[in-house]
Amino acid sequence: MLRTLCCYILVQLSLNTTLLAQVKEGGATRVIEEMNTQMDDFFPCWTPDGKEIYFSRKTKSNTNDREFYILKTKEIAAKNWSEPVAVTRINGGYEPGIGHISSDGSRFYIQGTFQNPNNGRMESGIFIFLKSGEAWKVVDKIRIPYFRNLSKDQSFCMSHDESTLIISMQHFATQGVEDLYFSKRKEDGTWTELESLGKNVNTPYEEFYPWLDYDNRTLFYSTNGFSTLGSKDIFVTYRMDDTWKNWSPPINLGPLVNTEGMDLAFQRSPVDPDHFLLVAAQSSEGHTDIYQYFFPDSVLPHPIRVFELDTTSQSRDLASHSVLQLSDQNQVRVVALNRNKDHLIPYEARILDSNGLFLDSALASAGDTLSFDILYDTVFLKVNSPEHLSVEKRIVFSNKSVGVSNLEIIYLDSLVSGKAIRLDNVLFAKGTPTLLPSSYLQLDRVQEFLESHPEKEIMLLGHTDIAGNKELNQKLSEDRAKAVKAYLVDRGIKSNRISTEGHGGNKPLTRKRDEKSRVKNRRVEFIIL
Repeated sequence: MLRTLCCYILVQLSLNTTLLAQVKEGGATRVIEEMNTQMDDFFPCWTPDGKEIYFSRKTKSNTNDREFYILKTKEIAAKNWSEPVAVTRINGGYEPGIGHISSDGSRFYIQGTFQNPNNGRMESGIFIFLKSGEAWKVVDKIRIPYFRNLSKDQSFCMSHDESTLIISMQHFATQGVEDLYFSKRKEDGTWTELESLGKNVNTPYEEFYPWLDYDNRTLFYSTNGFSTLGSKDIFVTYRMDDTWKNWSPPINLGPLVNTEGMDLAFQRSPVDPDHFLLVAAQSSEGHTDIYQYFFPDSVLPHPIRVFELDTTSQSRDLASHSVLQLSDQNQVRVVALNRNKDHLIPYEARILDSNGLFLDSALASAGDTLSFDILYDTVFLKVNSPEHLSVEKRIVFSNKSVGVSNLEIIYLDSLVSGKAIRLDNVLFAKGTPTLLPSSYLQLDRVQEFLESHPEKEIMLLGHTDIAGNKELNQKLSEDRAKAVKAYLVDRGIKSNRISTEGHGGNKPLTRKRDEKSRVKNRRVEFIIL
């Protein structure tokens, strides 16, 4: 019987770039004010030098009179952009959008309605334009056999060697609504029939805005076909072989990128691996804006390359025997951010077993990701950073499945006087001031802070949701703040260092009335006096 040796080697995609200088300039996330309006701004596309961005804008609110323009904006300083200029000579009559620019900057792949140079008729589709200086010329239309989009929505991207097109549309073979398909360029310049990216990627729901990274293997796209934070989230998947039909299980990029609204597109700069553009609508179905996003490459869930060697063969050609798959080891990966996402911070992560005994620890610079191999089903992760309230989190591995990234994004609150710090994990029995045992971990961190800063005093603020009797809510919020104080005093903190207030439902974080929103409003905060 043939024996196979499997060697697991991590794919080295991280460039270990420190983001601190960039973050001080622009923040971890910011809307590019120069690019956005009250209308939809979308379909961004970098030029190969990373100095210009082309994007589309809807210019009329009447959905029955859809008028769009392609514009471009230019970097005038580090991460600052000029007012956009309309590229009127290539505007089509219907939703023009640039999906790809060739590596030499001369060829633009644009979808929209243009005059087909092959027959002189106005047609919709994906066209190839040549650009020389400020002059534009349409030279061809991409012709895909049996192409027909059954949906009004379409988006696409191109591999960076211009050999493979990935397109979001509703085709005859759809698994639901819009799916992702691919077509490959043949030697004669024509294109193959569309084929699905497969069931790992496509769902019975919607898949939108594919963008293929510069390795031609990593694919970002938007979908509502899996569990999401909002109406649509950004996911990442990895091409497993050269068929373009086998992809790794998609992974949600999580709250570091995705919002409670609609997240549609995620594209990396060609010159800065930690600089992305994010297209999102902060409300569930609002107008889309383009955001500048600093996202450490090391935070991405990375696949591993598996070399399968036939030990009886004379061949040792590793490349011909390699495939990509995600690690199924028990591993926790950690990154720490400021609660407001406005800067990344240096931190220390510690791993404790279920009895609180020390297992491992490491220090990280701002933006770095730490990884720990875990041999236990349950561990505690404790994260500390100077001038921040430390966090401790319980992690259970027993239900872990292959392909899950186990990335723990830890948000730390700055210890600034006068700022309200939410104690998200301080919970109570319904309708009572009785603390649940799950609250103790976070309250112990507050206790540690007060012990480490004996000169500090705090005020505890109790809040309820906005439903129910106002007088009862006011009393309940006061009692819950007092219950937290009693816990801290019982552990040795002097009573005169802690004051309490109740605000009932008068200061909600959201006025939505669904259960998820109501839970957000039921909270205790503290202010350093």
